[in-house]
Amino acid sequence: MIYIYTVRDIRIDGTNRFAYMIPKLYDYILGDYPNESVSLLIERLSDYTNDELLDWLFGPNCSIFQSEYIIPEDILFLIQINRTMISQLLNSHPSRSFRKTMITHLFQSHGNMEYGMYFSLIHANDDVDFISKFQRIRRVQSDQKTIYFTTLRKLCNHIRMIDSIHTFSPLTLLLYMNRTWQYGKLEEDSIYLTKSNGLDIDAFISQLESIPFTGKEELICKLPLPIELFSFFFVDQAERLGLSKRRKSNRRKRNTKKK
Repeated sequence: MIYIYTVRDIRIDGTNRFAYMIPKLYDYILGDYPNESVSLLIERLSDYTNDELLDWLFGPNCSIFQSEYIIPEDILFLIQINRTMISQLLNSHPSRSFRKTMITHLFQSHGNMEYGMYFSLIHANDDVDFISKFQRIRRVQSDQKTIYFTTLRKLCNHIRMIDSIHTFSPLTLLLYMNRTWQYGKLEEDSIYLTKSNGLDIDAFISQLESIPFTGKEELICKLPLPIELFSFFFVDQAERLGLSKRRKSNRRKRNTKKK
């Protein structure tokens, strides 16, 4: 099976970070903007009503409008999905600190990054096999990274469900994979979920199953995603593959010394 995952910094120095699957919308923090001005803007937006904040977030400078792979007829529906999900989060977490954390997350796009959720891919037999490829730890207090994961098929089935509500144009790329990190820009050998008579999920997954993933790939999804779609576990650093093998090797060395 193919699994997709993302490593999230959900707590740094004891401060909670935004951990929901909503695409970033602006490059105000990582772009060439004065830090003081961005901080003041975040403070000001944090005092907006929910409707005022949502109207501002999905204004004409939002990254959805800059996307090269979403046709205009589908943009308004994608905005509606984002607004609904953010509105639900704001109603569930009414504190000002949560609003600031969420706005900060939405401001952390890169200037040349395509709108979307970004994931890495890996082959695994099941959840246990997937988790075994990482150095899993107990939950920590001050610094915490979390790996959110699900199968590619579950993601595709969710996209099909959304497509049954709003029939997306075949020209809008809802899900695609680049073989190297390109900030979402299509390459000549990019593989994407096509649409003829419905979404061709089996064909898309079949193409990816033959690829030996190297860790350099990026999978881009244009939809915000419900956190319930994912499982998660904690890691001590944003480490990639091979950690579990190294940990076992170190354990063997310690056992040898004891003898």
